[in-house]
Amino acid sequence: MSLTELFPIVKNLSPAEKIRLLEFLQAEIEQGQSASESSESIHPTLHRKNDILVIDTVPLNHIDFNRLIEEVREQPIKTRD
Repeated sequence: MSLTELFPIVKNLSPAEKIRLLEFLQAEIEQGQSASESSESIHPTLHRKNDILVIDTVPLNHIDFNRLIEEVREQPIKTRD
């Protein structure tokens, strides 16, 4: 079922049903986030290599780039040659 098919159905839900749907979706999203966080074994590191900033991290499948950027901003820059 596509989003365009779901929209009219969701639109016709009662306010209480919409709240339950939102709570369900939030729980699903949080469960997916915690599963992806636990599968990441290393924290990203930032260093300079040949005057280019490099981020070493886990494979970038399904990664939250906003969280990655925030974590990297908190770390000092290291120099590697």
